[in-house]
Amino acid sequence: MKRKEVPRLFFNEEEKKRIISAVEDAEKKTAAEIVVRLEKNCPGDPVERCRELLQSLRITSTRGRTGVIILISFQDHKAAVFGDQAIDQVIGQEGWRNICDQLVKGFKEGKPCDALCEAIQSLAEKLSANFPYTPEDINELPNEPSF
Repeated sequence: MKRKEVPRLFFNEEEKKRIISAVEDAEKKTAAEIVVRLEKNCPGDPVERCRELLQSLRITSTRGRTGVIILISFQDHKAAVFGDQAIDQVIGQEGWRNICDQLVKGFKEGKPCDALCEAIQSLAEKLSANFPYTPEDINELPNEPSF
């Protein structure tokens, strides 16, 4: 299937529903809030772009500073996974890199939706050990991909 080169149209409606469901399922395992961001291009370093997006998408406003962003820049083949303060201190650069490598591999294999959903699941597994879901957790950020 040829992918559209517009971020909002990169995933079809069925794939978007799968991604939303993956985020919802992940957030039932962890107190973290997961945001998927899709961009056409990422000028510069994708990790630095994630740091910018933490602020502009209000990910830093989550209770406990437990927001995570998965950034995919499809035209220039860049990706990054990065978390707000509380999470970044626990997961660290190596943990983010492993999830990002898994994501990139799936994109290269032509299975972007599967790769993204699997990366979200892996992220939830990593986060649940240190940031488990509790009944007090509320959904603080949208589960739909951001464009």
